[in-house]
Amino acid sequence: MPKTLLTIGTRKGAFILESDDRRDWTLRGPYCEGWPVYHAIYDPTTGSIYAAAASEWHGSTIWQSPDLGETWDQSSEGLTYGDDDGRKISKVSTLARAGDRLLVGVEAPGIFESRDDGKTWSLLSTLSGQHGSEAWDDPANQPPGHLGISALMLDGDDDSRFWAIVQGVGVFETTDGGTSWTPRNRGLRADWPRPECPHRCVSGPVRCTCSKSARR
Repeated sequence: MPKTLLTIGTRKGAFILESDDRRDWTLRGPYCEGWPVYHAIYDPTTGSIYAAAASEWHGSTIWQSPDLGETWDQSSEGLTYGDDDGRKISKVSTLARAGDRLLVGVEAPGIFESRDDGKTWSLLSTLSGQHGSEAWDDPANQPPGHLGISALMLDGDDDSRFWAIVQGVGVFETTDGGTSWTPRNRGLRADWPRPECPHRCVSGPVRCTCSKSARR
């Protein structure tokens, strides 16, 4: 059986679990110098581990390890809405590899991309104009812990097609790499308004499943 590697994000940094039989595990870490890590992935395209980290003191950044945790570098270059934009990035929530692009979902809601394996970033989409965007683009709704992109799920066969979850709003699909979006909330308990909202999407052989967090 090939070795299994699990990447784990915690408030105290990133950890790596390894096993040859999925019964006995070896734990390594913490990495990323104690930054809170919201998501960590292994990228088979580059053989690197990426970790999305955010700190109230240091801001948001993406860590990269090209050697499975032995060494780490970080970059937040381009990971900003700009000084003149009322929206601010308070958290980077989720990472995904889409072909030659690395994607990261952030709070306030937006998706940034890197075409140089995480060295620099540029804004791909804020899903502007979608139902609910008038609220999530309002600077008054931007304190940490509010609306953000909580998950990205790829098609697997088509790099230009993926889904994004806007926390507190719903699921949106793009089939053109992030240029345009379509809401995909039909079948959830309520489309609009939202007594509960999805936080994660998981792709299966036949369908994708959204997990929901109830609001009381």
